[in-house]
Amino acid sequence: MILDNKNNDKDILKDHSRLLKAEEEPGVKYRRIRNVLSTAGFGVIAFGIWSIIRVVLRVAFSRQAQPDIDPNELDSMISQPGDDVKTFLLVLLILVIVFAAIEIALRLFVGLSARSEGRGKKKSIAYVIVAGILIPYYVISVIYNFMSFDYVNGIVDNIISMIMDITSTIALIEVFVAAIRIRVMRKKFGTEIQE
Repeated sequence: MILDNKNNDKDILKDHSRLLKAEEEPGVKYRRIRNVLSTAGFGVIAFGIWSIIRVVLRVAFSRQAQPDIDPNELDSMISQPGDDVKTFLLVLLILVIVFAAIEIALRLFVGLSARSEGRGKKKSIAYVIVAGILIPYYVISVIYNFMSFDYVNGIVDNIISMIMDITSTIALIEVFVAAIRIRVMRKKFGTEIQE
């Protein structure tokens, strides 16, 4: 019985060393990176949808979204005399909606492309470039949110927003890094990697 236990221990060690060697194989690493890319792509999409929902909820339910500005003051704030306050607010609202639509479109493009490449389809490098452009934007956004943190009103909302923004930024970084690693592995190993 003692011999059987020693043999079992040796077998377990051999199996463990085989697993470690298998993890070092390019095909295994490649598949793992593809899984990370697919998961991070889903995260980019989910957090993009969350950011749109958050903006809609803030506009719909926040008193801060309805500033207490006298229409006469707003007229004086507009640079050209004779502009109507309603026109200014309408243009401002349209710009916010267009900006939000562009943001969600870019996030969907990056997320869907990452998921597609994570599942084995080759995609162009365009979504990696877009992700690389979005990363500094979101890093600056997180820093700005941290600096303008409101400790008095809506502290829970601010904390939740910051956590979501940080997590969203991390998902974009993961997509960017995984996509670059996949391309490097394809060039390095070529046909050794099984798609």
